[in-house]
Amino acid sequence: MEEWKKIPYRDCSVEDLVKRHETHTTILKKREEWHKSQFDSWMRWHEATLAERDKSIEQQQVVLENLSSLIKQKSKTLYEQRLKLASQMELIDKLNNKIIYLINKKGEPRLIDFIFSGECF
Repeated sequence: MEEWKKIPYRDCSVEDLVKRHETHTTILKKREEWHKSQFDSWMRWHEATLAERDKSIEQQQVVLENLSSLIKQKSKTLYEQRLKLASQMELIDKLNNKIIYLINKKGEPRLIDFIFSGECF
């Protein structure tokens, strides 16, 4: 490479100058090919990396959608259980109020006193 940095002698022949020019052009062409090869290699690596990231993001989206539907299902189940518990608590409150009423009445409660409409034994 050092020899190409030198200024050519003025008394060089045209053939020498043409040969130097051809050599210099060949070297530049080889460098350009090498840089292009390096760039193409980097682009392939970069595209592969992006493809992996895209795949990973898609998988994470599927997982998040599944989790979201599971959370919605669980929320619905818990809401239904809360409603059921609320109705049971309401029934317990009614029974407690009836027991308190019967105790205050100073009568002994009988089983028939605790039957609600629609219930039978």
